[in-house]
Amino acid sequence: MSELFIAYKGRCFEVSEVRFVKHIETYPDVHVWREYWLMDDWLEANPKRRKRNYDRFITNWLKSEQRKASERRKEIDVGRGPSSDVPTVSLVRPEVLERIRARDRK
Repeated sequence: MSELFIAYKGRCFEVSEVRFVKHIETYPDVHVWREYWLMDDWLEANPKRRKRNYDRFITNWLKSEQRKASERRKEIDVGRGPSSDVPTVSLVRPEVLERIRARDRK
């Protein structure tokens, strides 16, 4: 994935590969791809609530979903020990992640 474009009423916002990886790392409890599609659907269903700052819209959406997912995880983990026992899964191929990190180090 090089770029992700989400079209909305003749406009679109773009999510670069670097930003996508940052979203995955920043919001580990959120299925980021799924949320991008839900954002797109929401924008289509709510044309009068068009956004001016898509970066802020995406960040606030993902932050909210991270908070909800963390709360759900706490409810599930009650009585099961610390949440660090829950394994994490990377949705990005390791070679893509390494290439992006190498580019950031330059």
